[in-house]
Parts: sequence; structure tokens; C-alpha cells
Amino acid sequence: MRAALARAWLATLLIFTAGLAQGHAAESKDQVVALIGNHPITEADVERRASADLISVESQIYVLEKQAIQKIAAEYVTREAAARAHLSTADYIKREIDDKVKDPSEAEIRQAYDQLKFQLGRPYEEAKRDLATRLREQQRQQLNDQLMGELLKQTPYKLLLSPRFPIDTRNRPSRGPARAPVTIVEFADFQSPFTLNAEEVLDRVLARYRGKVRLVFFDYPVIGLHPLDMKAALAARCAGEQGKFWPYHDALIADVSKLVLTADLKATAAKLGLDTAKFNACLDEEKYHEAVLHDAAEAKLLSIEGTPMFYVNGRPLFGVPQPGELEAMIDEELGLAGHGGAANRRAARDR
Repeated sequence: MRAALARAWLATLLIFTAGLAQGHAAESKDQVVALIGNHPITEADVERRASADLISVESQIYVLEKQAIQKIAAEYVTREAAARAHLSTADYIKREIDDKVKDPSEAEIRQAYDQLKFQLGRPYEEAKRDLATRLREQQRQQLNDQLMGELLKQTPYKLLLSPRFPIDTRNRPSRGPARAPVTIVEFADFQSPFTLNAEEVLDRVLARYRGKVRLVFFDYPVIGLHPLDMKAALAARCAGEQGKFWPYHDALIADVSKLVLTADLKATAAKLGLDTAKFNACLDEEKYHEAVLHDAAEAKLLSIEGTPMFYVNGRPLFGVPQPGELEAMIDEELGLAGHGGAANRRAARDR
């Protein structure tokens, strides 16, 4: 009964949210959406009271729609490829993916165990079988992603959904002019291997669009998977106290091996010439714990499930950008800015 009521409530909220979105452009914030006696409740009243919930629901809708579109697109290109190969879809997937999955070696399983032993909390021999299964699944997913990438190159895919989400970028570490026409928000964790790949793309973009793009960093530590992620985020904030957030950030991203012990974080600060006594005290007392949790709460509000995650003037971009993907979005935003649209978008970002 409770589940049915919850589904009914969510459906009502989604319909209400959609109604607000459709009428937003044409109607005033003073539009009356309800009456209690003779007292009007306006759209502005609703947005003030439920803005966080509405953003969260809109984010969830977008994620679900995007996932559904990706699945439909993947099924379509797979069927087409199977037909060209004169195979059933199942046989094509078996040939291109399943038959290529290899059993992990003892060394690979041991390496995975060494990386995850704190989370696993059990001896190697007990975890070995589960780790082997996990590694096979990871390999299968990689083969699937590679195949989908190749097939989508043959049949171009473009996601036309492009909502904008307001993100408060004030008092966050940033690179680039504060009034740049394009703001890129990055949610990342320091121990993700994908973060390094994304940083290479961001460095190229910041150099190419110098003066036109601002990068804002948000912490989203994956504590269950990466045990030192929270400490790394705190350490970068402590470095920021001394004006060295970005050098410290870059040092951590460039060498993930330095994210094993708290002592490694302190050693990195010393190498960068920071006041180590001040840095160590800041890190030991976890001075910025609440600030990092606030970033993580923002990520959850936006239904972010993995890192890195980007927003280009509020437009979402998942994962490491493909070649030219981020540049294309920036060019679109700069084109809009040339027609006077930047001020309104900036106001939304800096709500």
C-alpha cells in the first residue's frame, strides 16, 4: 500500500513538474497555481519552497531518459550490425563480446585484491573467486563499450536532450575569469582513473579558449570505493588556504600512487612548498569536512552516479568527453553568448 501511494505521489509530482516546465517560458512567476480559501499560491511560491526537490526530480528524469535513449540506440546499432554479419543479435554479441572475455590471471586478481582489500575485509583466498567474477564483468563491459563506440561511429548518434541545471558556483576553486561566458562545472574524485583522462581534455580546452572559459571544481569523493578520497579532498582544500589548490590538485591527479596514506598527502604539500605545520593541522582536524560533504550533497541532488561529471553552462556531460565533444558544446554556448544570452545563463548559474 505504501509503495503504491509513493508511486502515485511521484507520478503526481512529475506531472506537476512537467507542467511548470512547459509553462515557464510563457507565464509569469506570479501565475497562480493553487488557492487556499481566497489566498493564492503562485509559481514563485512553489519554486521557493520546492526548488531543490524539483531540481532533483528533473535530474532523475533526465538521467532515466538518457539511459533509455542509450539503450534503444545500442540495441538498434547492434541489430543492424548483426544483420550485416548475417547473424542473430545473440550470436553477434557472443562473437564480438562474450567469446573475447578471458579469465583473469593470478597476478591480475592479486592486484585487484591489493587495491580493494580494505573494502573487502577478508583474506585473499576467500575473495579470490568474487574478484575473478568482477574482473570478467569489467572486461565484458569494456568490450561492450568499445563495440558500441565503434558501431556508433558508423551510425552517428546525437543526444538532443539538453536541459540546464542551476549550480551555485560561488566560493569554489576555479580557473579562468569569473565573468567568462562559459562555465564548466566538474564533479570529480581524486582516485578515479577517469579523472586523469578528463584533466587532459580540460587542460586542452582551457588553453584553446583562454579567457572565455571558467572551470569550477566540486568534490565528489567515492568513499566506499576509494578509501582515501575524502582525505584527498580535504587536503586539496587545505592547500587552497595557502593559494595552492590547483597545484596540489594537479599533483594528486598526476600520481594516484600518492593516495595511499595520509603521510603521502602531507609529503605532497611539503614538495609544493606549503607551510606544512599549517597544512598538517588543517588536514588532521578535517577543517573542510562539511564543505566537501556540501559538494557531495549537490552531486546527489543532481543525481550524479559517477565521476567525472561536467556541466557546461548547466548542460550535463557525462564521463570523459569524447574528442571534440566538449569543444562543440563550448562553441554552441559562445554562439549563444554572442546574441546576448550569457547574462541570463550566468544569473542562473550563480543563483
